[in-house]
Formats: sequence, C-alpha cells, structure tokens
Amino acid sequence: MAALVKRKAPKAQFDAVNITSTEMLLSEAARAGIPAVYTSSFFALGPSDGIAAGRTPQMPHSLEKPHTDYERSKREADIRLEGCGARGPDW
Repeated sequence: MAALVKRKAPKAQFDAVNITSTEMLLSEAARAGIPAVYTSSFFALGPSDGIAAGRTPQMPHSLEKPHTDYERSKREADIRLEGCGARGPDW
C-alpha cells in the first residue's frame, strides 16, 4: 500500500503518500468492486509512552499531539478512513 517512512521529508510529501494516496487507492478499489483491507502502523494511534490505558474502540487515537509528520500523517489517514467500508465507494 502507500507509505512514506523517513526521518525528514516535506510535510506535503508525507500527506501526499500517507493520506491522499491511501484514500485514492481504497476509493478506486471500492469503485471497481475490489475488496481491500486497510492496515496501518501503531503510529496512527498517536503518542502513547507505551501505555494503552484509556483507549477504546470509540476513541482509539491519542489526544496528544503527534511527534513527527510521519505519525501525524498516519493518524490523519486512519481517522479519515474510519468506517469507509460502511460508506461504500462514494466516501
């Protein structure tokens, strides 16, 4: 799937690859009737300091500000794509 993992890259590059490309890929798969499975990295959940307490299916993402653009872009993609399967191809 789509992923940009670097220590340093322009914010726009992280967004284009980790958010926009992922949305486009899943949208096109849905339009074509191709099943797709979205997975991400644990960074999509945001900072945790190793503690998972307080996270629930209703609020899986940390309320803390992401530390890196990679973490921020993975979390943003995850948030945008929540429930996209239920919304169908026009999401």
